[in-house]
Amino acid sequence: MGSKSGGLRMWYRFIRRCLSFLTGVDLSPEMVEKAKERQCYESLVVGDAEVVLNRSNGEETKSEGSRSTSSMYDLVFACDVFVYIGDLRSIFASVRNSLISPDGLFSFSTECLDEDPAVGNGFVLQKCARFAHKLSYIEELANKSGFEIRATKKCAIRKNEGKDVTGILAVMGVSK
Repeated sequence: MGSKSGGLRMWYRFIRRCLSFLTGVDLSPEMVEKAKERQCYESLVVGDAEVVLNRSNGEETKSEGSRSTSSMYDLVFACDVFVYIGDLRSIFASVRNSLISPDGLFSFSTECLDEDPAVGNGFVLQKCARFAHKLSYIEELANKSGFEIRATKKCAIRKNEGKDVTGILAVMGVSK
């Protein structure tokens, strides 16, 4: 999700050894076009990631490439995507329903929100117009959505005005 113009080429080269077919999804036609030029994906889809995931459960999705996106996925990777989505409940459910059991993996990043009890829900829209999520919120969603957390890490995921922004990196598998 979030093909980001194919800018994840280093990750792509590593994961390519494990996957035979890679589909990229982005809302922006311009980003999909840039990703196409970099030749990182076999299939590219312009659209909302959740809509694409929901269509993977049977409905055909229009894509560029030789294979349809109506298949289930081994891995869903969302880097710098969830900072644009506050409530992650429906996307977690959509990812879970589109993963091949029992070995499907879900990996993502998001900006980290402190575990302040004064913040009622597990996420907040920040001044920079990006959402941050509490780790406890991510853990609760994982449990409710049928995921088993394999690893989480809090670390710097980007810079804003020269300062590190702390984020959460997560890897989840289908609960057994």
